[in-house]
Amino acid sequence: DLLNQLLEYVGLVEGTLNGEIITRAEETAALLEMIEQIELDIQNIIDNPFELNTTSQFTGDGTVGLPLTLADNAVSTIKIQDNAVTTAKILNANVTSDKLASDSVITAKILDGNVTTGKLADGSVTTAKIADNAVTIAKLPAGGTSSTFLKGDGTWGVLQYQESILTSGNVTTGTSFSTICSLTLTAGTWKIDGVTYFESSNGTFRTATVELYNSSTSAILFSGIKLIDDEGANAPFTKIVVLGSTQTIIIRGKSSSDSMIYLNEKCMMNAIKLA
Repeated sequence: DLLNQLLEYVGLVEGTLNGEIITRAEETAALLEMIEQIELDIQNIIDNPFELNTTSQFTGDGTVGLPLTLADNAVSTIKIQDNAVTTAKILNANVTSDKLASDSVITAKILDGNVTTGKLADGSVTTAKIADNAVTIAKLPAGGTSSTFLKGDGTWGVLQYQESILTSGNVTTGTSFSTICSLTLTAGTWKIDGVTYFESSNGTFRTATVELYNSSTSAILFSGIKLIDDEGANAPFTKIVVLGSTQTIIIRGKSSSDSMIYLNEKCMMNAIKLA
């Protein structure tokens, strides 16, 4: 292209034969001037191979074209400096899960109040994650009152409590059982706690048998034997009892000797209905 432009400039056309002479002095001078400028341009390229026109661009595929441009997918990772990609260079909504390293989102990066229910997996809140005294009444199932209790199945039961107390007594029981405390309980499951205190009348060691007894069905629910002297002894117990109807439950006792006299006898029995 450059050669054709030169030939047109000096008036030579395609087909000019070798040996033909350019006779016009002004045309010869112009041709020499152009050749001289070309030589200067070539030398400048040799001396400054990376100096480009401000409108030039490079292609990333190694080819030369006009204008020069970057080829698609030509900027590789190695061409980008560390810490060179700023927030402004990242398009909104383009940091996906695959771009986040495992365990890379720390607490400080989560906006307050933004961990919603949908972000928690079922069963993910363990006991250790709940602060002490943090489960308020409002967090419990509806229906609870001052006279109910929360059962194991998550429902509310009506609190039923009964007690029988003997604060003091002198009872001669001998070898036959005598009733010490008594409760009448309705059908259901009851937790019964009881304790009986005995003291020997003469300071000798004797034994006493204490029973939790269902007088309605003649069933022994609990039986224990205690060694007693004049310093006394306690006979405590706890028992879960299932009743099919209203029945009378008693604590009864007897001694191992007809001459046994219980002094300062005391008894307490209470029952809480569980279901």
